[in-house]
Amino acid sequence: MLNAKFIDNDAVQYGGGFYIAGGANTLDDVVLTNNDAQLGGTEYYFNGGSLSATDFFITSLTEDSIAGSSSASAVCESPCSAGEYGNCSSISNAPNCYVNCECADCFIGTASSVVGSTLHSDIECTNCSMGTSSSIVGSTLPSDCVKCTSGSYASVVASTSCEACPIGKFATDNETDYGGGLVTQVISGAITCNDCPAGYIAEISSLFVCIACDAGKASKAGKGNCSSCPIGTYSESGQSQCTNCVSGKYNYIVGAQLCVGCDTSKTSSPGSFECDQAEAGYFLLDNEVQDCPDGTDCLGGYLTPIPQAGYWMDRSNINYADHAYKCSRGTCTGSQNSSCWTVGSIENNTCNNDKLLCKKGAHGPLCGSCQSGYTYSSDELVCISCSSESMIGAIVLLAIGLFFLILAFLHWKIPILVWDSYILMVIRNLFKSGSLKVLISAYQIIQSITSSMEVIYPKVFAVSLTWLNFLALDMPGLECSGVGVYGRVYFASLVPIIMALVV
Repeated sequence: MLNAKFIDNDAVQYGGGFYIAGGANTLDDVVLTNNDAQLGGTEYYFNGGSLSATDFFITSLTEDSIAGSSSASAVCESPCSAGEYGNCSSISNAPNCYVNCECADCFIGTASSVVGSTLHSDIECTNCSMGTSSSIVGSTLPSDCVKCTSGSYASVVASTSCEACPIGKFATDNETDYGGGLVTQVISGAITCNDCPAGYIAEISSLFVCIACDAGKASKAGKGNCSSCPIGTYSESGQSQCTNCVSGKYNYIVGAQLCVGCDTSKTSSPGSFECDQAEAGYFLLDNEVQDCPDGTDCLGGYLTPIPQAGYWMDRSNINYADHAYKCSRGTCTGSQNSSCWTVGSIENNTCNNDKLLCKKGAHGPLCGSCQSGYTYSSDELVCISCSSESMIGAIVLLAIGLFFLILAFLHWKIPILVWDSYILMVIRNLFKSGSLKVLISAYQIIQSITSSMEVIYPKVFAVSLTWLNFLALDMPGLECSGVGVYGRVYFASLVPIIMALVV
C-alpha cells in the first residue's frame, strides 16, 4: 500500500481503517486518522502475516486503535514536537505505539532536539551541564544551554540561571582550585566559586581572578578587602600578614611598605614604631643618647649605666645616671643584676642600693660606712665582723687613754729632777723638739696614701700600720666597743685637742 490516507471510516466488525488477514504486506507513507470499528481495531486490525511499514503513522490514538496480533510493527506518530516530551501510555500489542500523550515543554535548563519525544529523559530532554544554564522553555537545541559568563557559576545540572560569585571568591571550573585565578583563569563556564588565597582579595562580586593586596596591606583567605599594616610592621604586595620591623628598624606609619633604620647609637625592639633604646656602649637619658660614663658598663636597650667593681652610683634619681663615683674603700662590688638598672626600676626604687652595690657589712654613699655589727679593716679595706675586733678595739682605746693620762701626769706633776732623768728626758726632748709631731704626721700621710692615691701596701706593712691607726684616729673595732655614734664623734673631736696639748 503506497501513499494512502484512511480518515473517518467505520467498520461493523474489525479494522475501521483497514484489516490485514495475512501474507506479506508493505505500507509506505500511510496515515490512519479518526477511524472506527464496532468490535475492535478502530484504526486497523492485524490478523496475521507480516507487515513492513515505512512512514506509517497513526494519529488520535486510543486503547482500541490497534487490535490483533501482538507482532504488529506499526510506528505511531506522537503529537509532541521538538522541545516537548510526551507522558504517554504504551499499547501492549503494538509496542511502538503510545496513547494518552500529554505533551509538555522541556524544562528550563534542559533541551530536546527529538521530534515526537515520548519521555522526559537524559536522551530526549537533556539537562544543561554544570557551568551552563538555559532560561528557554521548550528548548530544542543543546546550544541553548549557555556557558556562565565571567565571574558567575552553575554548580548543578539543569540550572536555569548562573549565580554571581560573592565578594572574596573567584569563579573556577575546579572545586579544588584555590589559586585565585592567578595561573589558570576560567573566564566562562565556571562550576563553583572558591575563596581567594591569603594576600589576595575580590573586592566586588562576579570576579574570576583575585587581586593582590598592595604593599603595606595584607589579608586572610576569602576576604573582600585588605587590612593596612599597623605601626611597627610592613608588607610587600600579596602578603597574608604584616611583618614586624626587625631590631634596629622602625616605622610609625599605618600601611608602611618598609621599615626605616634607627639613627646612630639608637636601636629598637622587633615591631617598634620608634627607636627608643640605646645600642651597647650608650644609654638614653631623656630620650637622648649619652656616652657611657667612666667606671660603668652600658649594655644598651632600656638599661642605664651599670657601675663596675670599685665604683658607686646614686640611684635615687634617674638624672644621676650619667656619673659613677670611684670608691675609696674596697667595699664597692659593682652590679651584676641588670634588671635593677632599667629606667623603671630606678624611678620606682625597686632594688636595695646597698645590697646591689656594697659588699657585706658596708652601706651608704660610696659604701663608705659599716653596718651595725661590722667595723672597717684598713688592711683588708672592707667591713669585717665585730666578732674578731671588738675586744681589740676596746683594749686599744683604753691603752691610748691611759698613755695620754700618764704623759700628762708626768709632764705636769712630777718634779723636774725626776722628769729630767735619762729616759724621761728622751721623751721630753721628743715633745719639745717636735720630732713626735713629725712622726705622727708622717704616719698619717702614709696611712692616707692608701685612699687618696689608691696605693695598696704589702700585707705585712698594712697590718703593721693597722696597730698605729689610732694616730690617724682610725680605731679598729671602735664601732664594736659599744661606743655609740655620738661617743665616736666626741672621741674624734676631743682626742686631737688633747694630743695637741700634750704634744
